[in-house]
Amino acid sequence: ETLIRSADESDAGLPLLQFALAELWDARSTTTQTIPQSALISLGGVSGALARHADGVVAGLSLKQQEAARHILCQLVTVEQTRARKTHRDLHADRSDVKAALDALINGRLLVARRGEEVAVYEVAHEALLGGWGTLKSWLGEEKENRSTLARLESAAAEWKRLGGSREGLWSARQLLETTQEAPLF
Repeated sequence: ETLIRSADESDAGLPLLQFALAELWDARSTTTQTIPQSALISLGGVSGALARHADGVVAGLSLKQQEAARHILCQLVTVEQTRARKTHRDLHADRSDVKAALDALINGRLLVARRGEEVAVYEVAHEALLGGWGTLKSWLGEEKENRSTLARLESAAAEWKRLGGSREGLWSARQLLETTQEAPLF
């Protein structure tokens, strides 16, 4: 009943429930073949299971890889708090620390890699991570200004490309100055 009620209360109920059930199965008593109520409590409930797991994945990385994981995850969430898709190149995955973090996040089932037109495309595996993982929410909050500035730059670059790289599509000196005063970029 607790599992069903928790799943009903969540926006991402079914994926969270699926994840929690897998974690509970691993926590079952092998002697009695039962899952005690204490296992669900120690997981932090249905919503806490995924957040606990995600924290564990990140904690298993070196400090440099943790910083790379933070950067990757922040790039994979839009300013509007939805999942974004980025390529290997977008994430600078040729760097060893970024590659190791990316591999760990995929192996930990926090990210998924899909085959794009020519390259792999990465995205956050569960929508539930965006609202239910306190660590990610904290990172996104700390990076809010940087992420907003980066989104403006990416939009301006896309518009410049759409205009065929013309001089008219370039930012003015004032726009550039505002961007550098807002926040340092990643």
